[in-house]
Amino acid sequence: MKRVLTLLAAVSMVASAYGQAYEFRYNGAADVIFSYPPRGSGGRAFVHDANNVLTINYEGDFTNGVKIGNSFWVTNNGRTGIGTSNPQEKLAVKGKILAEEIKVTTASADWPDYVFKSNYILSSLRETEKYIQKNGHLPDVPTAEEVESDGVSLGHMNKILLKKIEEMTLHLIEKDKVINRIMERLEKLESTK
Repeated sequence: MKRVLTLLAAVSMVASAYGQAYEFRYNGAADVIFSYPPRGSGGRAFVHDANNVLTINYEGDFTNGVKIGNSFWVTNNGRTGIGTSNPQEKLAVKGKILAEEIKVTTASADWPDYVFKSNYILSSLRETEKYIQKNGHLPDVPTAEEVESDGVSLGHMNKILLKKIEEMTLHLIEKDKVINRIMERLEKLESTK
């Protein structure tokens, strides 16, 4: 490594001899300095290209983490921002995300299988209708205003949606039973004619 750094330092000195303003310096400790004085600050461990694509240790001494271009940041507290320089979560993206798969794990044990337990009290469709008329959304589902202002957790929302699907399934099973009883009665009535 020392030979490579010595070679690079020699190349830097030759470039300087031709009047270039670039600098490469290794101080023997942990500091490797690349700087481009017209734009760079000459601080520790800076890497620049013509479009300032990669900057490591911007603002000096790693106080603000790592910046790559003008849209990717890794802060000292382990947060990564894409399109935002001040990520408030472990990963913050200002823009759309394209992925083949996203897996969300949940720490809570309240997955909605409890809907199928015998002691679960299923609201009637009439009660649900009254709630919707009064509140403008399904019970337990956040309002549009809440989602707009606070966002929504995918894991939490998936649990809510699954609960609603399971409740609908129970209602459909009950309705199917009612329809089958009505059909049996109709068949009996028609057979007695």
